[in-house]
Amino acid sequence: MNEEPADPESLVIAKEPWLSVQVVLGSAALVLLSFVAEIFVRINRWSGTDIYWFPVPVLALGFSAVAIAQRLNPYRIRARAALQRTMPAAVLAIVLLVGTSVYLMGWTQVRSGHVSLPGDSINAPAMFRMAYSIASSFVAGLIEEASIRGVIQFPLTRRLGAFRAQVLAGIVFVALHVLITSGNKQLVFVAVSAIVFGLLAWRSSSVWLPAAVHAISNLSIIIVILTYRSP
Repeated sequence: MNEEPADPESLVIAKEPWLSVQVVLGSAALVLLSFVAEIFVRINRWSGTDIYWFPVPVLALGFSAVAIAQRLNPYRIRARAALQRTMPAAVLAIVLLVGTSVYLMGWTQVRSGHVSLPGDSINAPAMFRMAYSIASSFVAGLIEEASIRGVIQFPLTRRLGAFRAQVLAGIVFVALHVLITSGNKQLVFVAVSAIVFGLLAWRSSSVWLPAAVHAISNLSIIIVILTYRSP
């Protein structure tokens, strides 16, 4: 007599310890990579700001993280074919995210040059602060997607299915941003971003596409803000 298949919910519960480990690994990877990137910035400041060399190792760190995450992605074989059909969605996602960000910040605030940037809190020359704002925002997109999609979403997809894995990865993404984000409008943008990047990862079977969209969106937002700032 054949045994009844196990209840899917019970399988999820049985794997909870493993799921917790996966979530912790992804979160730890994000924190560690961000810390290493910040070390390069600090070393550049300590050694003198005549030459702004920190973007080179920081960018190398971000791209390497995505490359490793994609290499470990169990769905990478599907990625090449899937990327072709998801490119239009990626372009639309960039427009959506940049537009949403500008709307939530307030167009009047952006045009008046009163929107703050990541580099504003650094005690360094203006050009160094600008370089930091650009590089850190771009690399943050790479690091976050390598950690959240590469370490959490794709491995969990094999065990929980695409929808549950995406929801859990999105929750972790938002939760980590709560620690560094202030204001309801910023949290709304983070939540929208989590949905967009999760869907792109699922549809493309790749870490590279959500990472590229995240990084380019961040960069575009910084450029918009800088455009309306006084020299």
